[in-house]
Amino acid sequence: MLNQIVMNRVSKMNLTTLKYFISVASLGSITEVAKEAYVSQSAVSKTIKQLEEEIGVELFDREGRTIKLNQQGKLFYSYVSDSLNLLDRGIKAVQGSKKH
Repeated sequence: MLNQIVMNRVSKMNLTTLKYFISVASLGSITEVAKEAYVSQSAVSKTIKQLEEEIGVELFDREGRTIKLNQQGKLFYSYVSDSLNLLDRGIKAVQGSKKH
């Protein structure tokens, strides 16, 4: 039951979405993230907007070409960053365990 609730809540959210979020927050630029990811600026922008719509909260303050995390974004950033770091540790752990 709990897994179903969690899966429904993050149905469209994926690792790429979360990595774009972390990158935009860190770089403060959708354009730079798009360049690094070899995708269009509109693809990154659309992904961020879809993430905000999915969780029902704006994560960034936008003024002209400037984009920066707002309070909700900073809170979400801490959870996403921790989650991605934990996932990375899990991948390294299982990769290390197959050597034994």
